[in-house]
Amino acid sequence: DAGHKISSMMESKSAFERILTMKPDCVICGLMMPSVDGFQLCKMIAEQPELNNTKFIMVSENAYEFDHKHSFTFGAHGYIRKPLNTETFSVQVNRILNDHIDMRFGRRRGTLPVSSETALKYGGNTSCISNEFPRQQLFVLHGGSEIKALGDWLAS
Repeated sequence: DAGHKISSMMESKSAFERILTMKPDCVICGLMMPSVDGFQLCKMIAEQPELNNTKFIMVSENAYEFDHKHSFTFGAHGYIRKPLNTETFSVQVNRILNDHIDMRFGRRRGTLPVSSETALKYGGNTSCISNEFPRQQLFVLHGGSEIKALGDWLAS
């Protein structure tokens, strides 16, 4: 429905040869596979000059931060954690393919009135501005008093 042409392979051992032949725009691959795991396949693709334009997205149920960061050292362009949400999966893939950056603004000053002893000098509900990059790196431009809301969003 998102307009992508999809080809699937079940055998990780022969996947590399087929990827070399097809030269796809994107490879979406599981981390844990028999014979050749996702890290190895990602590295093999990254080492091929003719596949420089191929994006590699790792998909895994592993919530380990090590695996997440490690996939980028092998050349992955994105990492999506399972369980997959069918309603947001294509959005996540397109975000990685398009190298999309999300900018978030917490409450802007003055959205809600604040009247308390702690808000007399510096105010309250000051904005929190952050950028999230395709590799899920987060850069906080300004924390403000709404940084707590950003922390809650990150924890969810």
